[in-house]
Amino acid sequence: MTVPVDKLIRSGRRTLSIEISSAGEVIVRQPWHVSRRTVQDFLAKKSRWIISKKDLVYKRLTAFPQKNFTPGENFLYLGKSYPLKLVDDTEPLSLAAEFRLSKRCVSEARSAFLGWYKQQAIQYLPRRTQQLAQACGLVFRQVKISRALTRWGSCSAAGDINLSWRLVLAPLPVIDYVLIHELAHLLQKGHSPRYWLEVSRMCPDHERHRKWLKENGHLLTI
Repeated sequence: MTVPVDKLIRSGRRTLSIEISSAGEVIVRQPWHVSRRTVQDFLAKKSRWIISKKDLVYKRLTAFPQKNFTPGENFLYLGKSYPLKLVDDTEPLSLAAEFRLSKRCVSEARSAFLGWYKQQAIQYLPRRTQQLAQACGLVFRQVKISRALTRWGSCSAAGDINLSWRLVLAPLPVIDYVLIHELAHLLQKGHSPRYWLEVSRMCPDHERHRKWLKENGHLLTI
């Protein structure tokens, strides 16, 4: 069976892997030395697994449709849920005991939320990454906030860390896990057993947080 691939990433990694993103995309990570035929054979062998995983993602997505931005609807921030309230404020969107959306911005509610979340990500994620890096004795070059929908983060060979703004919807321990996941790449570039030992050293509960993200990552969106 031929399985369509949404994203093929070739790199110096040692092993061939398949990932189903929270959006249902099939992402294949291919070592430079692996042939296209080997990738096709690998996909064919994993076709049933891929289909079952994609079906699970689609069920989750349809169970939680996109937001309507109506009063009382709940929105996440740092793992907590807050109801939406329409107000007469001049500020487009703010957060107190609830999300307060200006009535004049209802027609642009999604943009208001996206802008607010991205601003929180810019303020929180680089600062928290720096705190964790210092605690672990690591040095990175910079943190960039991305609009990535299929990856929570990445770390370049130069020490640049990219993080999705969607992370600020997740619980704080889960955010820390993702940041540590990327910081560990400063020590080990691939996902070898040695890499996971570094992650375990810096985040002993990483398996629990990783599982939470796989099961609930589809909720971290608007």
